[in-house]
Amino acid sequence: MRVAVTATSGPGDHSEEIAQAQGMVSVQVDCTLDEALLLMRARAASSDVSLAYVANAILDGSIRFDD
Repeated sequence: MRVAVTATSGPGDHSEEIAQAQGMVSVQVDCTLDEALLLMRARAASSDVSLAYVANAILDGSIRFDD
């Protein structure tokens, strides 16, 4: 069973969006959920944006990892 791992909680919690985006990235690049989260965190850090921002961009299709 695959379980999404996120590092957010509390007010402004975006864990559902992050988990959904994690799954999408995992499918796009055929990797584990942990690896997908690392890719998302790296994209967020390199773009100087939040993990939640990257997750929402993945969900709306403006960021893809299979290009």
